Parts: sequence; C-alpha cells; structure tokens
Amino acid sequence: MAPIRNDIMSKVLLIKKGFFEKIEPIMKRRLKDIKGKKVAVKVHMGEYGNIYHIRPAVLGRVVEIIKDMGGKPFVFDTLAKYRGSRDTVKKYQETARKNGFTQESIGCPIMILDKMKTFRSKNFELEMPEYAMDSDVLVVVSHGKGHAHCAGFGGAIKNIGMGMISPKSKGEMHRAGGPKLVGKCSICKACEEECLFGHMTVKKEAVISDSCIGCGRCIKACPNNALAYLKASLGTLLTEPLQVVSKQIGDIFYVTALVNITSRCDCAADSGPPQMKDIGFLVSEDPVAIDKAAIDLIKKEKPDFFEEMGLEPMDQIKAAEKYKLGSSKYELEEI
Repeated sequence: MAPIRNDIMSKVLLIKKGFFEKIEPIMKRRLKDIKGKKVAVKVHMGEYGNIYHIRPAVLGRVVEIIKDMGGKPFVFDTLAKYRGSRDTVKKYQETARKNGFTQESIGCPIMILDKMKTFRSKNFELEMPEYAMDSDVLVVVSHGKGHAHCAGFGGAIKNIGMGMISPKSKGEMHRAGGPKLVGKCSICKACEEECLFGHMTVKKEAVISDSCIGCGRCIKACPNNALAYLKASLGTLLTEPLQVVSKQIGDIFYVTALVNITSRCDCAADSGPPQMKDIGFLVSEDPVAIDKAAIDLIKKEKPDFFEEMGLEPMDQIKAAEKYKLGSSKYELEEI
C-alpha cells in the first residue's frame, strides 16, 4: 500500500442515519476488483458481559456487501493477553457465540487466529496472524470509544495496533509503554498515587512492577521528570503494527461506529454506561483521518471526555502521521 500523503485533506464520511442502506454504495465505490479475493474483516467481538461492542448485525451487513461484490470474507480477532473470556481460542469462540458472532449470523467464517508470523518493526519482533496477513484486502470495523486504561482512545489504529498482534507481543508493547527511572527519585510518591493498578511502589526509590500495562500516568505525574517511557508512549507504539499491515496488505478500508461511546474498552466486561448520544458511523480509507475525526466529534459532543480519563488520545495520531500512515487533515462529509 502506498503511503497516504499527510499534506492533503483525506475524505471521511459520516453516516448519521441509514447505515445499512448507505454503506453499500460507498463500499462498492471504494473497494474495487475484490471478486475472488481473500478479504479479512477485523473486529473486536467484546469481552463476555460487555454489551456495547460492535453489533453483529452491523458486521453482518459489511460481510453481506463483500460477498455480493464477489469477495471471500472471513471475520477474525486475536487472543487477549489478560485473563478473561478471550484468552484461549476455545474461550473466545464461545464468547463470540454468546455475543452473537457465529457463521450463521454473520454469513462467513468467524476465526480466532493464533498461528503467528513474525514481522520486524522499530521496537519489536511482532507476532501477527499469518492467515490475516496473507489476505488481499483488509476491512477494519471498529467501535470508537474511550480507552481509560492506556491509550485514551480506541478506534481504527488501536484495532490493528493491539488487535492484530499475539498475546506475547501485546505484553511486550504494554511494557515498552511503561516507565523507567532516569533521574533522582524524591520519594514523593506522586507516581504511586497516580497508578491505578498498584504497579508502582515507592520505598527508597520508585520500583516498577513487571505487570505494568504502560498507561504512562506515572510519567506525567512525576514532578522531577525522574521517569521516562521505556520505549515510547503506548499510543505511539500502537502505530508499529499499522506500519507493518500497511506494507503487507494492499487494500484497506475502515468503518468506525461512534455509537454506545463508553470511557472504557470493549475488553472490559463492564465498560460503564455510554457517555454521550450516538454520533453515527465513520468511513474512510485513511486510519489517521478516521481516528482524528472520531476524536474531534467526541470532543464536540462532550468536551471534557478525554480530560476526565486523564489520558491523551493524540499520541497515536501524531505518530501515525509522522510515519506517513495517513493525514490528520480531513474533510468530513455527512451523507
């Protein structure tokens, strides 16, 4: 896939009403010559108990259109790193079924991919699902929402950046987004107080747990600048799998649902209630533009949404634009 120029405006479409009817001509216009091609459809099917993930009917409609165009679709996700209802293939298959994602309901195979192929990125040996990476076309269907634990925002970039790597690579990425001690600790305990998970303790100096998930809150809280990212912020690191995917798969199309917008990820069984009214569905071929548009629309609806979480959602946008994966300059067209 050729780099998307980030000095020009990318087109992002907003479907406020009538998604099922309006998405068809858009997909048929944007996804050309997919007859007979292998089409990977990436989606997060939700932790068991989460009721705000992507609706199966939305995914089913996307699959229906791909099939009507002659494509050969399959829906996939990878295993979670943390313990829960998605950390083994068997458990995730059962969770997908309970959440309404079956071959009968969606219209194509539902695959939990655990056979990995290694790709080198700037900071990692990334393990990525071999079957998906060998696809001709990738359609990324994301639920736009907050990510109060780590990244600030979860949309298209995160759906690939964390959703298309193995549990091992997920753990490595989370840890690399965590802190290291680079200066003199004053034992003020600001970092310990800021950590939501008890992964930072201060005695004679700050001690970082191996279980750190890389939210970066402690780094920002340190008044002495004694902490720095081990590699980079998690938002920045999320762009590394996207770089690999963009080179590997020639045709990528993005759909983001800005409905049931919660402050926590669909990885959480209880992601909390929606924080604002539904906005609609975004469509684009540019992952940076679609995420930037989503963030802007969320801020317009609720200006303090990201401030309340205490996490900056723009790291992934800035990094992805730096690596020429897309443009934060976009033209939003409501259809």
